[in-house]
Amino acid sequence: EYEEIVYDDSDFAYIGLSFEKERFVSRGFIGQAYSRFFSIRSIVDYATDWMKNNRKCMVNLPEKEFRNIYSTYMILDFPKDELKPLTMILENPHSQVYGYWDQKLRGYANCVFHEDFCLVDYFGIFEKEKNKGYGSKFLQVLLEQFSYKTILIESEVPYDEISERRLSFYLRNGLLLSETSILLYGVKYHILSNKSLSREEIEYAYSLFYPQSFRKLHFKVFE
Repeated sequence: EYEEIVYDDSDFAYIGLSFEKERFVSRGFIGQAYSRFFSIRSIVDYATDWMKNNRKCMVNLPEKEFRNIYSTYMILDFPKDELKPLTMILENPHSQVYGYWDQKLRGYANCVFHEDFCLVDYFGIFEKEKNKGYGSKFLQVLLEQFSYKTILIESEVPYDEISERRLSFYLRNGLLLSETSILLYGVKYHILSNKSLSREEIEYAYSLFYPQSFRKLHFKVFE
């Protein structure tokens, strides 16, 4: 068993119809099969542009692009004590970085995978793209993409308006608030998930995400 790329060809028919309206496509028969004739290069180029302008999807981010996002946005989006060093994120073999594409890149996410769990470690929308609905769209795509996983998201126990809005955002988008919280690097977080989880399940998940020596020093689970 292995995990394969999630392919999406659900909009190919729309791309073909759009291509036929805008480009010359001749029609005829090959044997008894009614067929369309066109350049493969032209349809691939057309489809590439069509997807950039019309698809709303999650994409894998190249390392160079994520480095730029880290130094430009993440250092401002997250408090210093909550932001891991860039090398720690990139060198973690279980870590993947994604972007949300809607005509252009609108936001980013860093997910860490272990067994059947997915920890959304960082999630953000670029400053100029905030308050336009992209956060909800991105989160829904992410939840759908990894629906076969148990997804965990940390949200600070509210202490000001921003942290209250962040928790409300996750709840509004269908995530479940567990009764278990964690203390990580001195910061207290609520744990949200796409599934109902017990304290024991959360403790097990975090034993995978963080080495035991790390947990003894910086990690505490409580209800």
